[in-house]
Amino acid sequence: MQVLAGDSIVPPRVTASGPEPHRSNKENLSNNQVLLNWDQPVFVLIELNFVFHSFYQTCICANRILVQDKIYDEFASKFAAAVDEQLKVGNGMDASSTQGPLINEKAVEKVESHVKDALSKGAKCLRGGQRHELGGNFFQPTVLSDVTRDMIICSQETFGPVAPLIRFKTEEEAVAIANDTSSGLAGYFYSQDVSQIWRVAEAMEVGMVGVNEGIISSEIAPFGGWKQSGLGREGSKYGIEEYLEINHFKGCRCPPPLLLDCPRMTDQALKVLAIFEHLHVVNVAVCVR
Repeated sequence: MQVLAGDSIVPPRVTASGPEPHRSNKENLSNNQVLLNWDQPVFVLIELNFVFHSFYQTCICANRILVQDKIYDEFASKFAAAVDEQLKVGNGMDASSTQGPLINEKAVEKVESHVKDALSKGAKCLRGGQRHELGGNFFQPTVLSDVTRDMIICSQETFGPVAPLIRFKTEEEAVAIANDTSSGLAGYFYSQDVSQIWRVAEAMEVGMVGVNEGIISSEIAPFGGWKQSGLGREGSKYGIEEYLEINHFKGCRCPPPLLLDCPRMTDQALKVLAIFEHLHVVNVAVCVR
């Protein structure tokens, strides 16, 4: 990290950055959401690579998928069918595999606990829901319907291959559900109404918003979140500011005649004043003792 940043201070800043709520990104720091279609007749198709990217093990994967009531049942059915058709769990060295294993056993246990909690509170498992037959840290791509806000999966980041589908009726309800979390890294929504796009994008309490788009990362755009989704930004000019320090220098400059008459004005002090005069800095104080 030091080699990349060129600053020996960067590693300790990253490893011990800020208060306790901002230190862990394992529990609930990036509970991202997707809002789908509230009044449009066009059926929205989500690219599964966006939702199940890296087997749901990236910070900007959609942890909650909100679907408007009018299209909810049709969407849930087609989404589950697409999981069967397009996703293949297997060895990452196999070119035909689209999904790999979770990072460790603890991650698998967390996914299991979130699925179990949701099912115990009324959710339905449309696909998956169990460890994969391949064993190890493999888990089946899972689709849950009838997910409600009281379930753990709606407030904590699962970081595993589970797509929870949440039903909503109005735009206001969708935004309220999306913002009902202590985190706010990214949010995505699909709409063809320009007025609605601006309205919802501004209402979402997240650092990054994707509109009809699932790939939002770019080196020229600031990457970061609101609330407990971290501090600061990376990328763009705002990311550079994280590596800069502000230095405030305040002082005054006496008129030249007074300086020449000052018996305690040393040669060194005069040289300092000359430097600042050359730099066109007029507020400089030189303390002579």
